[in-house]
Amino acid sequence: MKKGLLLLAGLLLNVAFSNGQVLRIDDLQDFVTQSNINRTQLTSEKIVNEKNLIGSPYLDGDEFKPGKIYDIEKNKIINGFIRYRIFDDIMQVKKELNTTEPFLIKRSNNYKVFIEKSEFIFVEKLPIELRGTNNGYVKISYKNPTNNLMLLTRWIQEYTPEKKPTNNYSSGTNAKLNTSKFYFISLDEKIYAIEAHKKRAADAFPDHNKELEEYIKENKLKFRGDDEEKDLITLIKYYNKVTQDS
Repeated sequence: MKKGLLLLAGLLLNVAFSNGQVLRIDDLQDFVTQSNINRTQLTSEKIVNEKNLIGSPYLDGDEFKPGKIYDIEKNKIINGFIRYRIFDDIMQVKKELNTTEPFLIKRSNNYKVFIEKSEFIFVEKLPIELRGTNNGYVKISYKNPTNNLMLLTRWIQEYTPEKKPTNNYSSGTNAKLNTSKFYFISLDEKIYAIEAHKKRAADAFPDHNKELEEYIKENKLKFRGDDEEKDLITLIKYYNKVTQDS
């Protein structure tokens, strides 16, 4: 069953890129750094491999999933098995699932990375700094096909080191990764930070703010829990309607 799902995901991605030049898997070096992950990320490797670490450093589990790297400029595509590591914001790729050494995909806004049905891009200038930088991978959580209005999602992880017991009466705590999610709107080639909050979400847009505030109230959008991203997408779709009608 699992192999069947992996095959289906790969077929769907092949259809999506039928117009691109699909390269042999041996051409993977065109898309990756020269060094593998174990030599280039020694500090983070030690952290993410801690024995009793609480929280996964990977998005959607640590398994490599069928994916593609698309070079926009050269219109080239490469198949592989990919996973996104949130902690140090890297994409790892393998030629085959049974190979032991993953490679790093080059950090470039010239690439689109697809992991199953999820699309990721590298953004060089986000409007806010997260963990000391304003660039990094974002997932395209929603994209309007007519005007490229998009909702972008970025994950950040903070590391809390292990605390050992100070005496015989204390238990200590395991090392932990705390994950936070941030959202952005891409509109007219500009990126705006948007807060998933019923009183502040409308402030992110360059115009029609009052109408958006009223829409949030009337439709009781709360931006909480599992509905957080869904409500943001609903608001973005309404903004697109308002701008087209005005």
